[in-house]
Order: sequence, then C-alpha cells, then structure tokens
Amino acid sequence: MENQDQPHQVPPAPPSNAVNVFTGFARPFFNLIDSGTLYRKPFKIFYTVLAVLNLLSILGILGVMFKGGVGPIITGLFTIFALWVGFQLWWDRKEKVGSFVTPGSEFVALPVFSHLFQTIGEWSGAFVAIVGVGASLGSLLSGSSAPSFGYGSGLLGMVMGGMGIGGLIASPIIGFLILIVSRAIAEQIRALVAVANNTKAIERNTKR
Repeated sequence: MENQDQPHQVPPAPPSNAVNVFTGFARPFFNLIDSGTLYRKPFKIFYTVLAVLNLLSILGILGVMFKGGVGPIITGLFTIFALWVGFQLWWDRKEKVGSFVTPGSEFVALPVFSHLFQTIGEWSGAFVAIVGVGASLGSLLSGSSAPSFGYGSGLLGMVMGGMGIGGLIASPIIGFLILIVSRAIAEQIRALVAVANNTKAIERNTKR
C-alpha cells in the first residue's frame, strides 16, 4: 500500500530547447563547423567533381590520339588507363574522406586536409607511373626521341618519352616515390592530431 503521507512529487520540467534568436540563431552553423561536417561534405562533392573530370578528360584524349602516329596512340591508351584509374581513385576516396575525423575531436580540418593531400599524391603517383611508361614505350616504338604529344601527358610525356628505356624504369620509381612521400606526410599529420586528442583526453581525465 502506498504511503499517503508522502507529498506528491512533480517531475522536473524538461530542458528547454528554445534558442535565443538574438544570440544563438546561427548556432546550427557553428555546430557544423565544430563537428567537421562543414569540411567533410564539400570535400566529398569536390572529390566527385575530380572523379568526373577524369572521365571527361578521357573523351578529350579520344578526340586527338588518332591524329598522329603510333607514339601518340600508345601514349593516349596509357593516358586513358591512368585517367580511368584516377576516376576510380577519387570515387572511392570520396566515401572515406570523413572517416579520419574522430567524433568530439577539436581538430576537424587537418584530418580532412591530410586525406586530400594523400589522395592527390596517390593520383599523381599513379598518373606519372602509367603515363610515363606509355610515353616511353610510344617513343621507342615510333622511333622518335622526344615526341610532342600535346595532350594528356603534356610535359610529362615529352620528358619521359625523351628518356626512352630510361623512362620505362624511371616512371614507376618516381610515381612510387610521389605516392609514398605524400602518404607519409598525410599519416604524420593524422598522427599529430591523434597525439593532440589523446593529450586532451588525458588532461580531462586527470582533472576529474
């Protein structure tokens, strides 16, 4: 039987979600900045645009690659393959750009920037390796020491094409170095952010 002597307790009122229009109407925008959402979503769109640009560049290559001899055709085929790989790279990375941001972290821009830097390095390394090999091979098969392709490969095709067999060897090595250096720098940035986050967490736990 309930105790009739106990006074009836009124439950506390739920916290008010009302926002002071004068001082807090822009708070949702500030939350987007602090949580990192403002950085992740535009970067995802930016990655998509770069992926589409790789596809559109393939159409440009197809429009001019058959206007020369054997060298431009071979270089064009390798350039198309490099751009196709680039399209898949940017398309894949757009789904991962936000995975490096730790929820509640005070550092939300650096991880996103590091991911962009890493992806640019991956794209550049693959492009240099593939197109460099194609330009060198096209130069050797066409009998030209330094063919001017004038598309896609641009200066890269002229330099690697002029190297001949040396370009076949140097292109993959240079591409790999670009990839590993960009990846190492990006990981270093993320490591610094992780150390800073852990230091903040230790300080908060120590104060409790």
